[in-house]
Amino acid sequence: MFPWVMMYAVSAFTFNHRAWFASRPAQTQIAIREGQQSVEPGIREKVVPFIMYLHRSSTYPMTFASLRWWWGFMVDAMCLTLMFWAVSGLIMWWRMGNQRIWGGITLSSCILISAIMIAGMWDPWLKDYWYKAQAKKAAAAALLLQKELKKP
Repeated sequence: MFPWVMMYAVSAFTFNHRAWFASRPAQTQIAIREGQQSVEPGIREKVVPFIMYLHRSSTYPMTFASLRWWWGFMVDAMCLTLMFWAVSGLIMWWRMGNQRIWGGITLSSCILISAIMIAGMWDPWLKDYWYKAQAKKAAAAALLLQKELKKP
């Protein structure tokens, strides 16, 4: 589980700080081979996209023996483990009668902070989703119009 958690943490960090990991000309290495100049990607151009790919990869491939299948299995196992950890923590907290008040305050605070953050993130996400949907509709309408104009 440790490699998956580390990959998720590193890729989430790179998503959150894209400007830090953007490719810059200073990091591009130039190689001279047989009189020709070629540009080779630096470490940022190789590693960061791969980590982001691992973060976004989903679905199980058809073959059981592939490493992508096992990657998907590890993602599911990690999700189930985290859910078990959360539920078992709530059960243990409830069984400790003398800690219920402080645990309840902490749990209520976490729920409130999470709700505020989700509400704050919902509006920008919804607007972004709506604008992308409108752009797709406009592109489809423009393509249809082009086809209609080309008809004799």
